[in-house]
Amino acid sequence: MHRPTPSLLRRAALLVGLGAAAAGCWSAEPATGTSSLEELPPPVGGGGPPSSGSGFTWTQMPSGTTSALTAVWGTSGTNVYAVGYDGTLLHYDGAAWTRQTLGDAFTTHLAVWGSSATSVFVVGGGGRVFHWDGAAWGEVGTPTQEDLNAVWGTSSSNVWAVGTNGAILHYDGLAWSAVTSPTTEHLRDVWGNSATDVWAVGNLQTILHYDGTSWKLVAGPAPAGVDYTAVTGLGTTATFIAGYGTTLLSRSGTTTWTTLSRDGTLSFESLWARAANDVYAAAAFEGLYHWDGAAWTAVPNTPRVGLSAIWATGSEAFAVGPEGVVLHATTP
Repeated sequence: MHRPTPSLLRRAALLVGLGAAAAGCWSAEPATGTSSLEELPPPVGGGGPPSSGSGFTWTQMPSGTTSALTAVWGTSGTNVYAVGYDGTLLHYDGAAWTRQTLGDAFTTHLAVWGSSATSVFVVGGGGRVFHWDGAAWGEVGTPTQEDLNAVWGTSSSNVWAVGTNGAILHYDGLAWSAVTSPTTEHLRDVWGNSATDVWAVGNLQTILHYDGTSWKLVAGPAPAGVDYTAVTGLGTTATFIAGYGTTLLSRSGTTTWTTLSRDGTLSFESLWARAANDVYAAAAFEGLYHWDGAAWTAVPNTPRVGLSAIWATGSEAFAVGPEGVVLHATTP
C-alpha cells in the first residue's frame, strides 16, 4: 500500500485524500455497481472466465463499485475487506461484496489490516485512521497529516503505520504516536515476522528494519533510483521486497539481501508469497504476475490493468484495482 512517486492509483489517491478531515461514519448498501473497464471480460455467473496458475483458478468478481480500490485484507475467505477512493469500504462475506462508505466521499483509504475479526484498521490520506471493534467503525486520532500508505501489526496493541516523508506511527492499543524515523523518503509498505523483526520499504531503495528498540536503515543491493513498494515473507524462512523495474529481493534469516530479478519495466505494488518459487505480484499498470523461482510471467486470462494489492488466506486469494476491479482465486 505505497506511494508518491506512486502508481497510477496512488497518484490520484493522494490528490483526493490530502487534507480530508470530515468525521467518520459508515453506511451499508447492496452491491450494484460494475466495472466499466473495457479490458475486463464481462462477469458471467458471478465472475469472469477462469484462469489457472500455480494451482489457483482466478475469476473476476462483481464488486459493487466503480471506485478505485487500493488495498485488500481479511481474516478468512468469508470475511474480507477492500478499501479505496471516495471513502469506499467493501466487505465480502463469502457470497457477495457489500459496499459501505467510511468517512465521506472525499476520504481516501490506502491500506487495511487487522489482528482479528473484531479489530480492523483502515489508514489513508491526511493521516486518517479508522478502527472496527466488531460492532462499529470509529475514527481514531493520529499525530500526523502525512498520508499513511500501509498498516501492519502483531496484535491489536502493537500496530505500525508508515507513510509519506518517512512517517512512522505506532499504536499501543490506546493511542497512536509518532516514532523517530531514519528517513524522509516516502514509505510504501510495512510487514514483519514478529514484534522484533519488522520491515518497511519506500522510495529510492529505502529499506528500514525494526529490532524491537528502534528503526534503522538497511543497505540493499539495487542501484540508486529504485522505488521499493512491497514487502512480505514466509515467516522467518524468507522475506521478499518488490519494486519498480521488476525488482525482487529476498533474504533468509539474517543473510543480506539478494537480487532475484531486475530485468524489466514492470511496476509491482503488492506481493503474496506461498513459497520461494511461488510468488504473486500485483503490478501497477500490467495486472497480475507470478514468479516461479526463475522468471515472472503474466497470469493468463486476467485483466491487463493496474492492480494495487493482493491478499490471500488458505485456499483463497483476492486482488483489487481501478474501477472496482476484484479478482478472486481458489485452489482446486
